[in-house]
Amino acid sequence: MKGNFESIININKPVIVDCHALWCGPCKVQTPILSEMAAIFALTSLISFCPLYLPFGLNTGRKR
Repeated sequence: MKGNFESIININKPVIVDCHALWCGPCKVQTPILSEMAAIFALTSLISFCPLYLPFGLNTGRKR
């Protein structure tokens, strides 16, 4: 999984990383919006979307 994430964020086009958790209220609001945007932009290949599930908060997503 880590290698896949690294390859996605290192491509030569903009990437939107959707950091979310099941317990996060704002995440529940934005997830359907970002999913719709990802479906639209998948047709154009202009922007990549990458979901990143953070079950224990943002500290689990920090690069060391």
